[in-house]
Amino acid sequence: MVSDVKKHFATHTESLKLVEAADDISAGMATYQNSNSASSLDEILDVVTDNARGNRIERLAKFMGNTSPQHNEETLEKVMERLVFNEDGSKAPVEEFSKRLYAIYGAVLTGHPVTSKTVEEGRAIADAAHARASGAGLKDVSRADNAVIEAANIPFKKPVLDAESANSIETIRSIREAKAKMVQTAMKVGQKHYADDWIKVNYMPTTVATWIPFDWDGRTDVEPQDIMHRRIELQTLMLGEYQDRFSALRDMLQDSDDKSVVQNLIERIEATRQNMLEHQGFFADYAQENDPESKNLSELYEKFKADAQWRLTDPQDLINPINEIIKETEDTPTLKKLVHLRSDLTNDGLSYAQIHFRLNAKSLSSALGEHGMNIDPNTKDPKQVDERYFDDLSDMVDNAEVKDSNLVDVMNAQQTVVKQMGMIREFDDYIEQGSNVRFLIAETDKAITPLIALYFAKQFGIEDKISISGLCEDRDGQNEFKRLSGLLLTNESYRGHILKPRTNHPFEMSREADQFGFSDSHRYDGAIAAGAHMERAMGQKVKVLEGADTHALIHLVNFGTGGQSMNRGFHSLGPAGDAQYKIGPTVLNRAHENDVKMTLETSFQGMDGNIYMLNPDMAFSYMTQTVDYLTDHKLHAKLSSDPFYQKDGLRQDAYEFFETVRNTHEDLVNKRGYAELIDQFMRSVLPTGSRPVKRPKDSGGERDLPRAIQHGGTLSRLSMWSTVLDGIAASINQNPKRFDRLLESDVFKNNFMTTVQRALKETQSHVVRAEIELYNPKFWEARAKEAQKTNQDLNVKIFQTNKPQESAEDRVQRYKNIATHMDRIGIYAGMNSVVEQMEHNVSQLEQRFEDKGMLAQRDQKVDADKNFLHGARIYGMMSVFERAMDIPELDEDRHDMTRDDVINRIFMFDQTVIEELKNDVFKNHVKDGYSNLHKEILGPIEEDLSLVQDESAQALVDYNSGVG
Repeated sequence: MVSDVKKHFATHTESLKLVEAADDISAGMATYQNSNSASSLDEILDVVTDNARGNRIERLAKFMGNTSPQHNEETLEKVMERLVFNEDGSKAPVEEFSKRLYAIYGAVLTGHPVTSKTVEEGRAIADAAHARASGAGLKDVSRADNAVIEAANIPFKKPVLDAESANSIETIRSIREAKAKMVQTAMKVGQKHYADDWIKVNYMPTTVATWIPFDWDGRTDVEPQDIMHRRIELQTLMLGEYQDRFSALRDMLQDSDDKSVVQNLIERIEATRQNMLEHQGFFADYAQENDPESKNLSELYEKFKADAQWRLTDPQDLINPINEIIKETEDTPTLKKLVHLRSDLTNDGLSYAQIHFRLNAKSLSSALGEHGMNIDPNTKDPKQVDERYFDDLSDMVDNAEVKDSNLVDVMNAQQTVVKQMGMIREFDDYIEQGSNVRFLIAETDKAITPLIALYFAKQFGIEDKISISGLCEDRDGQNEFKRLSGLLLTNESYRGHILKPRTNHPFEMSREADQFGFSDSHRYDGAIAAGAHMERAMGQKVKVLEGADTHALIHLVNFGTGGQSMNRGFHSLGPAGDAQYKIGPTVLNRAHENDVKMTLETSFQGMDGNIYMLNPDMAFSYMTQTVDYLTDHKLHAKLSSDPFYQKDGLRQDAYEFFETVRNTHEDLVNKRGYAELIDQFMRSVLPTGSRPVKRPKDSGGERDLPRAIQHGGTLSRLSMWSTVLDGIAASINQNPKRFDRLLESDVFKNNFMTTVQRALKETQSHVVRAEIELYNPKFWEARAKEAQKTNQDLNVKIFQTNKPQESAEDRVQRYKNIATHMDRIGIYAGMNSVVEQMEHNVSQLEQRFEDKGMLAQRDQKVDADKNFLHGARIYGMMSVFERAMDIPELDEDRHDMTRDDVINRIFMFDQTVIEELKNDVFKNHVKDGYSNLHKEILGPIEEDLSLVQDESAQALVDYNSGVG
């Protein structure tokens, strides 16, 4: 006889298996792989967790390719050779070689991650992957694997600002080591081809930047004193490195006068470093609430200003003596040290990494209200907003005058943008002169947004010390990008900001920086359409600059923010493939043809995204492969001639294909059930970001969808790849012949369809079906009917080990009560409508790809491991729901919630309600008689929540990540 639960899952056999596996775990009969022998849940989880970590290491090694330092040095040498010669085969002047070499690629460390790794485990994973990818021997691989196991035992804590900063510095240190190796390789090529002039070259092919902790977009844990503390820390770290390098240089010099000069520089560096360490400590410990009249801050500020009269704040004070020593030096090893040091001073200045401040557009508009212009938040159309405010704002910007500023006023300012701009002014006046800081603005789809930033920058006199960069991150941003870019150029102040040569640029080029948010674009467009639309937006900026009627040498930076996972801007075809997805060949080809200097920057978010950059050889390999793609202009020209881009080829087909994908995905995201689905799944996997999960609404409260990072992480951990797969089947079905034509394009297949193939291989849509059915009242009604018909022996078999002993009648009532609660919560119908669309889409896609022989072979062992993990999650979820029924009634006169409120929160996986019950409602006092309640109900619920949100989720992170 078919059971009622089996009837419920009649068309979802694989989902039923997860529920049956959960029941086996509940009965103490957990089995692993195809074995029928019972094992403990903890033992199997340990094995699967080790497998998942090993799988991640293998995938990371495969993604990176050959990470042997020798191999990548040879590759980079060929890349540098490419920069020496012109397209006609002639050798470029040394000055041109130096410009071509400068800032080809930049790595940016960003914060607020969905992270699951300690820095120790991240580094160990990178080392183990490198051991494999570099061809190390079995002993070295085994040693690296053992280090991973040891590091994995270090407890993980949700990141806070201090930990994020410390971890990012570890990554920056690794990247800097890789950068140094790249400089040395470039110098080797310079010596070979410019025997007499190689010492004139500025050797800096890659850069590194950080926005930790200079990001105030939605964070509540960043205060002005944190900004000062961390900015000074970046200087003291850099000064420490310079001190070591100048000391090594002193020991190499033969001339006593040169030694004396360098010794004096060392003493000045050390004195500055010690002085700044004192200030760093002050700001690390400073609390504004303990200094309400800012007396202590004022005293420090006066000392800070006085110290600046002798303190080292201008890297040119170190560069000038080096230049003089270079003129007198003939020894090649010493010259190499000198030239390398000068290059770092020229490009890095006195900071361990470049600095990216970040704020959102809403904060800028709000701040403008106190300066006489109120932007109506109810006017949503970007074009209408610009038409209404741009001209008046333009006049304000052109007439803005510099105001007096001091640190005390800046730290006590109410407007975040004032604090940020004031901090940058302080940096420039008293920490490092002439520095160039990026000012990133989230959610930019209006021309007035960057213009507001320029207005405040002019008030602090730093408009030529920053690069203002609006973030294009969603459909509005993409659609408005060309219009707002062109409109900004009509304002003389803004035109000068991006087109006037910068004296603090190593080559006195103009600076224009744009930011492209792949995280949000993936969320709203779908991952496949996002890449195509972002490439189009980038090309539009180059086109706008072409028509800007300027003879300035333009340095254009395209910063692609995303992360190293499939849902957030990651491409699995290795570092070069990832770079091509972030900045397409047509953009690079157009920039090259118009003599626009182009830099690609990409973000690495949190200790999951940073993993492979924690090993210097892996970082060297990643950046080498990226630079190889970015400088291969013959490849860009070849790919640009692909039918995918041609008007008489597939351009219209491609446009229609991706528009359908985007529109279909937009319909899905806008369904009411989508927010419910993501919200519930996010709660069932503990988010570990360091800022609020959701953005606030203008009208108050939270937005429906979580931030892109938590959104992508939620989908990844549950193997629900909606942002990758959604809309593809609809677009194919709309016009199958169009899809066949597009498959003739190598760009379409490699840049886009490979991601779909991998997503189909990884997705397990039955997992999503099994989980949402736990919110279906009818599922619990089916459980109740089954329990009612089942004999006592079967009832004991299923429930005796991990659940309280109870009669079949009590068990039936428990299930009915859960069904009642699920009916009251009422989220199933909405979630189901979304999941049905997803299931239909995946099914159709699999069939289409199978028919064309494009379906990648699944890894059965990995699938089995994931199924076990999800079976354990289902067990934990059901156990939470069942135990919640034992929560006793609350005294509503004493507590501001009812038993139903408590159960609802437990059903939504709210851990805080358990803490409230333990520490307030049901304090575990012996006289209150709550000991058994804590031991038998609240404690087990906590354990089940940990299984669902943490223990099983950690392995899923390793299995379902891109490479991080």
